[in-house]
Amino acid sequence: MLVIRKEQMDALRRDALEKYYCDMETHLRLKFAMETSGLVPEAMRSAIVDGVRRAEDHDITDKNDIRRFLEYLTEYGENFGRSHETAWAGAVLAQDYLTGTEKVDELDRYELFVLAAGHPNVGM
Repeated sequence: MLVIRKEQMDALRRDALEKYYCDMETHLRLKFAMETSGLVPEAMRSAIVDGVRRAEDHDITDKNDIRRFLEYLTEYGENFGRSHETAWAGAVLAQDYLTGTEKVDELDRYELFVLAAGHPNVGM
């Protein structure tokens, strides 16, 4: 019978998290080359770790939803959802009745249908 000790499970979790961070760094550097070009690896890693924590603070816990949230942070900057320019995102993220996936879906819809149409104050 195979027995996995707690220490082994913790090590597997750490390895999986490390791989996720590395995958996210690669993804963000490829998708947002201009926005990430000046970031040294340590700063990029710090931004990703902080972004994951922020996502979790908004109940965004699915790894794909966290990726999408990190994309918004990379595109709009570390004050995403906190600045006047991104107050639309802050309003969405503050909705306690939405799941994490629903919040990121709402961010996507707002960006696609409101910002892309040139009407940033609609729905606020």
